[in-house]
Amino acid sequence: NPRMQHISLKENLMAAPRSLGLALLMLLCLGNARAAAPQPYAADIDYLLPELALTSHDLHEIIAGFPSYAFDEDYLLEIDARSGADDQDEEYFELHFYALRRDNSGLFEDTVPPVGLEKAVLDALRHNPQRIVHVRYHGRDYVVKRMDSKTRSRLKQVMVRWLCGMCFPGHACSGSLPPQDGHFEANRVRALGKAGMRVARVALELDQAVVYTHCGINLRKHLAGCSGDEQHRLLHAAVRDLAGFHHAGHWHGGAQFRNLLLNDGQFYRIDFEEDLEHAISLPLAQIYDICQFLSDAVRYGNEACSASELSHQLLKQYQSVYWSDTHQHLLAGVSRLLHPLEAAASLLQRLNFKDFNRALVLVSVLRRHAGGVAA
Repeated sequence: NPRMQHISLKENLMAAPRSLGLALLMLLCLGNARAAAPQPYAADIDYLLPELALTSHDLHEIIAGFPSYAFDEDYLLEIDARSGADDQDEEYFELHFYALRRDNSGLFEDTVPPVGLEKAVLDALRHNPQRIVHVRYHGRDYVVKRMDSKTRSRLKQVMVRWLCGMCFPGHACSGSLPPQDGHFEANRVRALGKAGMRVARVALELDQAVVYTHCGINLRKHLAGCSGDEQHRLLHAAVRDLAGFHHAGHWHGGAQFRNLLLNDGQFYRIDFEEDLEHAISLPLAQIYDICQFLSDAVRYGNEACSASELSHQLLKQYQSVYWSDTHQHLLAGVSRLLHPLEAAASLLQRLNFKDFNRALVLVSVLRRHAGGVAA
């Protein structure tokens, strides 16, 4: 495998090339890099290698010292170098160039799919029947999601709007809900990425699947390896991130910890299959996100800070970043809607259902905040 590093183009030009072939290759890279800055591109230069007459030593020098070039702060030209032997035991070398663009969230995104990624994905799908398939290709990790169309019945659409209209007047949307599928999610992810939100990137879109860049380990796994104090620190950071996401005018629809990834100290969001924007208002969708988040957070109470107190603190933290009278009104509505759970608590608690007990904690926290921002 080539040794990967980032070398500025200025430094490369100051270094004396060791052969004419290497000099030509560097000039080729310079020309392509400057041409690519306005427009993303990818170029396969395998056919140029014989004309450059590079020796084996020259190619090894390139692989060891020039695998990638950072030529400005927004673009990165990456060279994928591979070597091996063919069926006749003849040594071969391949160089593939990929242009990557730094997006608003700071990630580098493939401006075009890497050569061969589609074939690698299709091979993985043939051998793995699961809906979510992980693929590693050329040193990068990708997540492949099979299409899973979920067309709603007309009856279900009517029931959702009736329930929202009864409990939250003025917060149910009109019109027909479109079918849920992978293309809907991919379009949401692209829109959020363009808005500067930290989300996975669409690397490739096929008829049967969408390929996303892998961007971290989910919060639930991170929390499993942390002490109680570190868990609570991460949860406070995560709820602030959710509040900032909402303050920017967005909603998630899947704000559980499994859909919140950590990468180099930054949170990234995945799983945008829900199309709540066609059913309920933005503030109500954001309250839905908060309830999903707190439902997971109550698992992490401890002797020093109970589940109820932790959830209370997290909701206060959210409200310190982003809140409105509309959110307060809707929170009170959710609290009233869930009140029957408390009435049945004495009976159901005897059954020792852990999920129900966590739900009771959430209900009590919502009720505590329903009359106003709790002190």
